[in-house]
Amino acid sequence: CSQASGAHVHISTEDEAPATLSDKILSISGPVPQKEEACRIILQDLWKSQGIPPEEDGIFVLIVPAQFVGAIIGPKGVKIKDIMQASGADINVGREAIIGMPDNPMVVNGTQSQIITATVMANAVLQEFADRDRMSEDDFRYVPGRSAAPRPPARAGGGGGGYSRPAARFVTSKGIAG
Repeated sequence: CSQASGAHVHISTEDEAPATLSDKILSISGPVPQKEEACRIILQDLWKSQGIPPEEDGIFVLIVPAQFVGAIIGPKGVKIKDIMQASGADINVGREAIIGMPDNPMVVNGTQSQIITATVMANAVLQEFADRDRMSEDDFRYVPGRSAAPRPPARAGGGGGGYSRPAARFVTSKGIAG
């Protein structure tokens, strides 16, 4: 995937994810078009390995650092609704951090194309934080025993929803947003 897309793709080792997580975490870094292509290749391979036709819906799970979940959801859920409307995907952002990690699951349901669009749009929100140095690579690194960073008080209209197991992480061109 790295050679075909030009992005750097890293698959987590046993030490890079909590024992409670049965899935691998994929970190994708590089320029946005390369990350998008890598994500497309990964989705095609996932669908193919599970026998899902490309035009059928599937599930892709991104992990988002807990302190940035509010930015993805937006005030009164406006940002996440915009992403869902523009992509056609259904998105549920977990309200609780993944056990053993300081990250929340963002479950994206849709076709490969819908998932790519939603992933790119969510990544753009996180990229803004990376560009302003408000996010670091450590925000995406598993550290045994570390829990979620304290979040600011919830605002009215929060958003969020269902929970699932994380399967992938999307990393910005600075190599730090996910």
